[in-house]
Amino acid sequence: MAGCSVVNSGGTLRRATCFPRVLADRPKIGDVERFRGTYQNSSISLVRYSSSVIWHTVRNGCCASVVDIFNQYPQQITQSATEKMTDFAEIDKVIDDNPKLAYEQLKEIYNSNEEVKTNTDLLWRLGKACFLWANTLQKKDPKKKLLILEGRAYATSAYTSDENNAEALRWAAILIGSATDFLGPKEKIEQGKIFKAYLDRAIEMQSTEYSLLHSRGRFSYEVANLTWIEKRLCSALFSEVPHGTIDEALSDFLEAEKYSPFVWPENLLYIARCYAVMKNKELAKKYLEKVEMIEHLDEAEAEALVEVKAVVSKLR
Repeated sequence: MAGCSVVNSGGTLRRATCFPRVLADRPKIGDVERFRGTYQNSSISLVRYSSSVIWHTVRNGCCASVVDIFNQYPQQITQSATEKMTDFAEIDKVIDDNPKLAYEQLKEIYNSNEEVKTNTDLLWRLGKACFLWANTLQKKDPKKKLLILEGRAYATSAYTSDENNAEALRWAAILIGSATDFLGPKEKIEQGKIFKAYLDRAIEMQSTEYSLLHSRGRFSYEVANLTWIEKRLCSALFSEVPHGTIDEALSDFLEAEKYSPFVWPENLLYIARCYAVMKNKELAKKYLEKVEMIEHLDEAEAEALVEVKAVVSKLR
């Protein structure tokens, strides 16, 4: 008999050797995320945390074979394998603070079942996890680009599958915009136009969403800083050059700060950038100081802080 983990009624783990390892010829068991029922008058639940290990809860002292439980509840467990794909509560608790972990958990679900690969809620969360993880990496890290492009694919697929899903639209817009940092001038401008269309619709649906306001600010900031050659290319590709000014960018960044539920270093740094472009050294320094007061900046934030400080230090 192979050992396995048992979760007691308090949620803690203990070791047990009372039921066999999951059998390779029963793949449905490996698909189970969460199943609850009764077995021999005992309340039980099965929880899958990996493709090869199943833990179960036994509340009344019964410790039954996983295979026995599966044999008694094959239909319910098979249904649970599908139902669990829409249960993202635990992942949502960690995705903002630990996007790498959330990404790994979401990818495990994504790779576990072909049907789930079109699940809108899974796809936009994968896009979000890719974006948040990428944002912790330095610009020179090749993983950053790979994550942004991967996330763009997930998020745009999510939006394609459900155009009325506000979160799918939000992350599609954000990732299309982020991907332009890794494109050549022509493709960057083409994708920028698509990004703006997505962004405008997303803000119509979520007018006070801080991440969308920040993204629109980034768009205006980038357009305002287009080179003469890039503006000529815009004119050649489109009937008119995209509009965006530093004043508009600053307004959106300040609104994003207002609605953000946390202190956001990246947004503060863009506010400082705007004031630097406007030659307002005092206000630029004010926002840099806010960033410097934040503990535990990630690599990307620390790198950006150094860059912006260098620009501001040259102002008179």
